[in-house]
Amino acid sequence: MKWGFYYLINILGLVQICAQNKGTVSMDGPSILKLKNSTLLVCLESHQNKLSHYKKAASASDCNAKCKQKIAENIAEIETSRDLFNKAFIKAFKNYYNERLKQLNISLKDSVVEVKGLAGAKAKYVEGKKNIYVLFSNNQVYLADFVTQLAVWSDKKDVVLAGWQNVTQTDNIDQEYLNRVNYTFPSQNNIINLKAYSSAILSYQMEMSSDPSDYYFMGFDIAQYYLTHLKQHGPSFISELDKYPFDGNFLRFKFFHPDATTGFENRGAYIFRYSNYQLYRSQWK
Repeated sequence: MKWGFYYLINILGLVQICAQNKGTVSMDGPSILKLKNSTLLVCLESHQNKLSHYKKAASASDCNAKCKQKIAENIAEIETSRDLFNKAFIKAFKNYYNERLKQLNISLKDSVVEVKGLAGAKAKYVEGKKNIYVLFSNNQVYLADFVTQLAVWSDKKDVVLAGWQNVTQTDNIDQEYLNRVNYTFPSQNNIINLKAYSSAILSYQMEMSSDPSDYYFMGFDIAQYYLTHLKQHGPSFISELDKYPFDGNFLRFKFFHPDATTGFENRGAYIFRYSNYQLYRSQWK
C-alpha cells in the first residue's frame, strides 16, 4: 500500500485529518482528548502488486538466468526504495502527531500503529475503540480493492478511513463504501460551496457558453485576498502574509513563513468527510 501524504497542502498536513473522533476533524484540545479512546493506524507503502508481478515473471519457463538476475535487481531496487521511504515518512508522521499530543499534555502509548495491507489492518483492529486508518495510495486498482474490502469487513465496527481526495473521484469505488467508512480527506478547495458564486457562474456561462473550471473560482478568491489587503494595509502587507489569514468562498489563505530567508507557504485547506450519504466540511482550520 502506498502512503504519501497530501503534498499539495503540506507534507505533514494530513496528520490533522487523522486526529479525529466520531467523524469530527479538529486539532483543538477537546477533540484531541477524545483520542484517548482511539487508535490511529497508518498503512505503509508495500508495492505488493508490482513485486508479485516480478516474482511471477521470474518463475516463468521462458525466463532464463539473465532474466532472473535482472528481475532480482528490480525487486531489490523496489524494496530498498520502499523501505527508505516508509521509514523516513513514518518517522516524520509520528514525530509531528506525537508532538501535537504533547502540546495538549496527552500521553498515548503507540499513538500511531503501522500496518501493511488489509490483513495488517484487520490484525491491528482494536475492539471498543475508534480505529482510524490512513490510506496513502494513488493506485486506482489497489484503492478500489482495499476500500471495498475494508468497507465490507468494517460493517458494525468503529472504523474511519482517511486518504486522498482523488479516491472520491475513482469510478470503480462505490460511494456507498466511502460512506460506510466515513471517508475523510483534505482539499485545497471548498468543494461544496460553489453556490456562493451563483451570480458569477451565470455571468460566465452567458459570456463563454460553458461552465467555469476551478481556476475561475481560485482566481476570484486570490484577487479578492490580495486586493483587499492591499487596500487595507498598503503594499507592505506582501511581506507579512502570515499575519493575514483569510477565508474565501473557495480558497483558504493561511500562510506560513519559516524564516526571513524563505518565501511564504499557504497551508490553508479544508477537511471533508462522508456521513449519512452526504459530504460535510469540518470546522477545522
